[in-house]
Amino acid sequence: MDNENNALQRVIEPYEAKVNITYAGQNGDLGDPIAFDTPDAQVRAMITEAVRNGSVRGIPGDVTADFGNFVIDRFHATEDRNYNLIQIRPKTAFGAVVERHDAGIFKAPTNTNAVDPRNTFDTVKVFSATKAMERDRLGDMVTDWLRANPKMTIVDKIVTQSSDSEFHCLAITLFARRG
Repeated sequence: MDNENNALQRVIEPYEAKVNITYAGQNGDLGDPIAFDTPDAQVRAMITEAVRNGSVRGIPGDVTADFGNFVIDRFHATEDRNYNLIQIRPKTAFGAVVERHDAGIFKAPTNTNAVDPRNTFDTVKVFSATKAMERDRLGDMVTDWLRANPKMTIVDKIVTQSSDSEFHCLAITLFARRG
């Protein structure tokens, strides 16, 4: 059965890329690869349509989906990943004061006078792994980083697990303040 599934998977050509989407705390891939040099506006339009109509496995359909402010990252094929990758993700609020809302989504507070200064941060450190052995070591990596950075005060953390048809990613995101 696995051989049949592998045979049915479309080969991603050197000029194409897999498109990976992170939206509302979920992660999924577009069904088909696209040209690696597709302009950002066109990538956003395709992703918006796919998420709105519910055709991205792993992300529930959302007719209000809007990717206008999302970041698009492009990664060339590597030894470990033999295809190009386009990832679209929410902007990370580096150095900003934010409030956490459902599913780990962050937004700027509406009343900045009410922000507790103990929750501000100037550093975001992300530890992530997709391979089982790396995931097993993730906690040790966090501990090593904390020991190497004793002047950091952790003000918040998020643990995220996401999966698609090929990868199971575990990420630990630390929000910290120097001093």
